[in-house]
Amino acid sequence: MSKRIAKLAGVAAVLFAVTAFAQTPQQVSQCREQNNKSFGELVSIIQKEESAGNIPKPELSNLSRHLDRITESLNKSGQTMTECQATGRYMDNLRSEVQRITGPVVQCRAQNQKARLELVQMFQNARSAGNISPDEAQSYESLEQRLNAMAENLNRDGLTLPECRQFSYEINSVRSNVQRMAATPASPGADPQLAQCRAQNSREHGEAAQLLQRAIAGNNIRSDQANVFSRNLNSIAGNLNKNNLTLPECQQITRDIANIRSSISQMAPTSGQEMSLPQCRADNWKAHNEASNFMQQARSAGKIGQPQGQAFAEMNNRLAGIGQNLNRGNLTLPECQRITHDIADVRSDALNLSMVSDPQLAQCYTQNQKDHSALVQLIQQAHRAGKLKPQDYADMDRRLAGIGQALNSGYLRLPQCQQAITRDIANIRSGLQMRGIH
Repeated sequence: MSKRIAKLAGVAAVLFAVTAFAQTPQQVSQCREQNNKSFGELVSIIQKEESAGNIPKPELSNLSRHLDRITESLNKSGQTMTECQATGRYMDNLRSEVQRITGPVVQCRAQNQKARLELVQMFQNARSAGNISPDEAQSYESLEQRLNAMAENLNRDGLTLPECRQFSYEINSVRSNVQRMAATPASPGADPQLAQCRAQNSREHGEAAQLLQRAIAGNNIRSDQANVFSRNLNSIAGNLNKNNLTLPECQQITRDIANIRSSISQMAPTSGQEMSLPQCRADNWKAHNEASNFMQQARSAGKIGQPQGQAFAEMNNRLAGIGQNLNRGNLTLPECQRITHDIADVRSDALNLSMVSDPQLAQCYTQNQKDHSALVQLIQQAHRAGKLKPQDYADMDRRLAGIGQALNSGYLRLPQCQQAITRDIANIRSGLQMRGIH
């Protein structure tokens, strides 16, 4: 409990005690007595919600300022009936504001805590029924760690509604995994390589979801970008939990998750205060190996032709140099963080190089870049001409910025280009046409 709120609770008690002796007309005295009682109740409500961690610090500070104003009004001598009634309405409005702040968070927190306990029970029931194989049990250990981390975060003071809703998404993702495990009896003849791939992807998917949640909680990523990553992770979870998943599909999911994790790290890097040098070095080695694998796969698939051989060799040399820097014993954290961007640049260049030999992706990329640039110019002209409301312009600008990030992320793949990005561009264009903007 903040000292400020506690002090106001004492003020409320004193005010209530002395009201009966105020030298005012009877009607005003009754009004002031009711206001002092309501003030004490309001302070008590805020104390309770604060103790439960349902009020973020910025909101708590704002509420404290409102309470200070009410205290000044309650202490005012010679208060008129009009002033007394205005103070009462002010407290009613503040009570409604407290409910607005805490209501959705309390409900979301309770729902998530209930869903988490149900998931734990679901797995225990499936294991008792013999439906959990040893590989699935190992995979669940990773899921259980995520659930335990969620429990700690859900009980954390100052939990915000966006954070709580992100936990809802994570719980739904875990639920899909547990439901898949519980759906079929343990099969001793299952492909061990597929089971290992699935378990590894489950762990990587959970880490990607946690990385996204931290980015959201730290306000390091725009909401439209977060929504894109959430949809992609949700789609991956659905594919990962298919009963007829094949090993090649599972291996592709491994690459997709790695690409998403890398993209989130680049778009919302962890601050120097939160990231340690060993963690940065480990993340960069992972991204370095992924970039190297991507380039080798592109060459094996025939996407790097003879004309691109020299450029491909230069990229390999850049990666080798990055590896030498990562191995330096005197590497500093700022240097390590710059290497993160260097690896992303190599990956982006490798993708552009592979598109030279992938005409479908190159054509899709070129067309979407052209359409994207035209839409950016169109909304800017419409905004300057007053044809777009400021909120509509800001929304479209954010969406187009997200599309630009995806196009230039260095991890563009043909299905994403042909489906998600093309569709998003078409939706924005339709929104403009509905407003008579062409």
